[in-house]
Amino acid sequence: MNSKGITQVSALLWMFAVIALVVVGMFGFVVYKGYMVPAPTEYTTSFDHAYITVTDALTDDPIMGTVKLTGEVIQSKALDADGVADFVGLPAGTYTVKIENSSYYTLSRTGQTFQEAAPKTTTSKSYSLTAFGTYVLDNGDEGFVSSSPRSFDNTTDERYVEFDLKVWDNVEDTMCIGTVLTIEIDELAGDNLDFENIAVTSGQSITTVTEGEKYTISLGDLGYNSKTSVTLKVGISNATVENATLPISISVDDTPTVDTDTGATKVTRDFTLKAT
Repeated sequence: MNSKGITQVSALLWMFAVIALVVVGMFGFVVYKGYMVPAPTEYTTSFDHAYITVTDALTDDPIMGTVKLTGEVIQSKALDADGVADFVGLPAGTYTVKIENSSYYTLSRTGQTFQEAAPKTTTSKSYSLTAFGTYVLDNGDEGFVSSSPRSFDNTTDERYVEFDLKVWDNVEDTMCIGTVLTIEIDELAGDNLDFENIAVTSGQSITTVTEGEKYTISLGDLGYNSKTSVTLKVGISNATVENATLPISISVDDTPTVDTDTGATKVTRDFTLKAT
């Protein structure tokens, strides 16, 4: 074979090689697209059953009450004895979940996504509620804080009255959320006796809400029978007049988790400081 024939054969071989590479490449791409790259996920558009389960945050016992979903649709269901609400035919999407029970803090959660890959037609979510506590406010040996006048000697140089308080939740398996002790001084309702200052000598921080009138102390979350001690030192002046008085109110309440939540039972004790 002359050189011209060899050249033609070589050109044919190169052409076949290129065609073969193209064919193999196309075959490989088809295989890759068909088997290696997953198809887009298809999601369920509505659920035969969307279960909401609610339990007590401390005991894990089921809770009855109501569940309201607000989103693609607005639906409310009652929780049964097992603490379960079944939303039938719920459209998939993002909802606000609100759960209420008269003995518990209301729970409200936004941005709750109900979504499952097809062909699954059921979905579920679980939540827990914290039961209301009931506050007790006492002053140690005297038991419950009395509203009777607190007397002090108006002849001494150090004119102040101490309040030794204990605060706790007295209902089993409950929690008082965001406990706040509030001291309110009504100097205008007093008689001659003037308020000067207030201090906490038990380590907590006191916050001024209204100078000379209202102060708060954050005590955090209080569990059952977990007693917190607070000692207040109230400074007074102009006590030279016998029977001079100054009303003081001390209360304990919680910080509700949502605006409509009444929370734990508030306790208030009213005192009258009286010079003798």
